[in-house]
Amino acid sequence: PRMEQGMDVLIDHVIDGFQGMPPFGFCMDCDVPQFEALIRFMAEGK
Repeated sequence: PRMEQGMDVLIDHVIDGFQGMPPFGFCMDCDVPQFEALIRFMAEGK
């Protein structure tokens, strides 16, 4: 799974964009702690 890449790599992908994903997911008002919380939430599968 992507979580095995580590949070730093995943956050870099969010900030820079990755494979067609736009930088910041088009959420220019979002900050890194919000993205980290979202990634953790999604990884838990709940």
